[in-house]
Amino acid sequence: MKNKIFFIVFFIAFNFSVIKTYSQEISISGYVYDSSTEQPVAGCLIFEAGGKKAVSSDSKGYFSISFNKNEYVNLQVSYIGYDTQKHTYFTQNDTIIIILLTPNNSIEEITVLSQSKQNTGNKISINSGQIKLLPTLGGEADLIKILQLTPGVQQGREGSSDILVRGGSPDQNLILLDNVPLYYINHLGGFVSVFNPDIIEEVTLIKGGFPAYYGGRLSSVIDIKTIEGNSDKYTGSASIGMLSAKLFLQGPIIKDKLTFSVSGRRFMYDLITIPISKLMFDNYSFGYTFYDVNIKLNYKINPKTKLDLSYYGGNDNMKFLYKDNKFEGSEKLNWGNYAYSLRFNKELSKNVVLKTLVSNSDYHYSQNETYEDNTFNSLNETKCEINDINFKINTDINVNQNVLIQTGYEAIYHDFKPGTSSYYYEISDTITDNRTYNNFNSTAFEQAIFFQSKIKFLNILHIDAGARFSNFIGEDSSFYGIEPRFIFSALLNKIEINATYSNMNQYIHLLSGSGVLMPTDFWVPSYKDVIPEKSTQYTLGFDKLKIKKVDISTVIYYKTFKNLIDYKEGVSTINGLNDWKKIIDKNGTGYSYGFELLMKYNSKKIESWVSYTYSRTFRQFDEQNLGEKFIYKYDKPHNFIITAIYKASKKYSFSASWTFASGLPMTLATNIYNAPVDFEEGILDFADAELYTPKNSYRMKPYHRLDLSLNRTKQKKHGIAILNLSIYNVYNRFNSNYYYYGREHHIVNGNSVYSDTKLLSMSFFPIMPSISYSFVF
Repeated sequence: MKNKIFFIVFFIAFNFSVIKTYSQEISISGYVYDSSTEQPVAGCLIFEAGGKKAVSSDSKGYFSISFNKNEYVNLQVSYIGYDTQKHTYFTQNDTIIIILLTPNNSIEEITVLSQSKQNTGNKISINSGQIKLLPTLGGEADLIKILQLTPGVQQGREGSSDILVRGGSPDQNLILLDNVPLYYINHLGGFVSVFNPDIIEEVTLIKGGFPAYYGGRLSSVIDIKTIEGNSDKYTGSASIGMLSAKLFLQGPIIKDKLTFSVSGRRFMYDLITIPISKLMFDNYSFGYTFYDVNIKLNYKINPKTKLDLSYYGGNDNMKFLYKDNKFEGSEKLNWGNYAYSLRFNKELSKNVVLKTLVSNSDYHYSQNETYEDNTFNSLNETKCEINDINFKINTDINVNQNVLIQTGYEAIYHDFKPGTSSYYYEISDTITDNRTYNNFNSTAFEQAIFFQSKIKFLNILHIDAGARFSNFIGEDSSFYGIEPRFIFSALLNKIEINATYSNMNQYIHLLSGSGVLMPTDFWVPSYKDVIPEKSTQYTLGFDKLKIKKVDISTVIYYKTFKNLIDYKEGVSTINGLNDWKKIIDKNGTGYSYGFELLMKYNSKKIESWVSYTYSRTFRQFDEQNLGEKFIYKYDKPHNFIITAIYKASKKYSFSASWTFASGLPMTLATNIYNAPVDFEEGILDFADAELYTPKNSYRMKPYHRLDLSLNRTKQKKHGIAILNLSIYNVYNRFNSNYYYYGREHHIVNGNSVYSDTKLLSMSFFPIMPSISYSFVF
């Protein structure tokens, strides 16, 4: 309790002292919106004509700029794709304004990788419209698949929605939906992610140079903002494709005061598979579906005060059913997330904005098997869950035009349930048994105070310096972390040089199973023998290089990892998690280094980019690979992607993406032989045994794939109709998902012939054409 009080008191005292110091200046502040959609415009430039003062709007469209008292000021407001506006003000008193930018329809450039000045080799911003321009898998545009086309970001196995950033693992990414963390983002075994692009406003990916505002993960931040709702009119869209059907609506509840946005998406195949499987297989049926629901309410209490409420719920359901005249049984799997958030933003003074967040996030997974006949019935169930209650408060303090201070406090209450199993049976209504085992539930409290200062010198030198002071209180231990952050940016000869340093702590750990399609993931806390994971990252980048019409950015990085954990070799979690503290290797270390290159070309008709990543990543555990370092299972030295979008006319656009990547590393058996096995009954028998190569010393075949897409847009009486045709894996490349030893089967002259045992591989994704239809109204 003393630790909690200290963190809170320090944060409050610091903020009051700063606010008191800097709240006596004249300022012009306000919000920038798109005049047609009423959505905030982030990254918009607001500057003094002929002067040196300039600011940019934040994710809410908010800005604040200070001037001397009693003078005339000529402000200009500019953002790509909009008409530039000019305004004149007399700075007698603090002024709050609303700016509505008009889209410039004469500009035909298409921009997928945003041209915002905030973008660097460490940071990329993408909006919803840009996501929908690129080739889709199964007719489903997907945010994560687009991020995997950028430098430094790789996917795991084919089709997966895992994000692997600069040598990190999937659990080391902080994924925020309206500032609420999500723990599992896959549908359909990773085929698509949980993010419906219809509701997304903007996505920011941070790979290095992390602001102190973010914490709790080691490798990246994916910050997703959803649409706030049109305050002027009702709009929406409806679409259907080969994977799902979707509906999106937005509009005013109280004009210019209260708005809403809502979207829903559902996988449709279970409506077909359940009745068909009943007809094809006697007594059996099979079904699988997923859904996503997003709801958001935004209330403008007054020009200085805003309140919004967000909800996300998503679930996957899979079931196998059997029934005949003797007995019936079932196996059901269910997993998903829900997230609630309430945000309150208040402009305390012309220079100070207070932001408060209360949220709840939950990830759950369950598997149950039932059996019932005339005399016996049973239920076997496994569940895991992690639930977070989060409180966060921070202030943005504009000291002057060249200095911004951000400070805040965050508290998270974690509730861990990593794999509780239960078993119940009943015989003839007389004999019963009800057991619960593997119950290792626990709770923890995590908190942090953070501070960041952003300083500009003559618009050619930017320094961001900050730190995050964190504390984690578990059931048997307490940990502290000091996480300094530093970003240096200088503009020399129109070339921007960026250098960053980040130190990160991660207090919760993921134990991930080896299942290809099932989410066998278990989140567990740090404790006295499993201490928090740590990473340190250094980057050096060059942005705004230009050769003719080609923009170039490049980054080199080096990252170290400490206190990693992993399953002991040979551990299985198919039937739930045993005492996890006994089945892990701990105190692992690792390092990663790499080079990233992005080349972009934009014109009125064409946008294209080339992304290349060279990276290596290694791990070391005393208990694995004889204590020697080994190549990490997600190591891909080369990742090369070419993407192009061609806007042929207002009616037709084409896009293509070609990917080449090194194969994933793996461990192979070198010999298979019959070894004696001593069973519990004392009977000696023989079974196949294998001798293995050093860990991850073999590499799968290189991966490559071409995707194509065509969009046809047609203006209708009541809206716009969009037809999308996509082809995934155009030349039907057989990309291996995993390898195994087996014998090939052939029919020769009517006889079955088996080959000798050999190394074989399995692929899941052949050429896949798809079609989808959308109507925007």
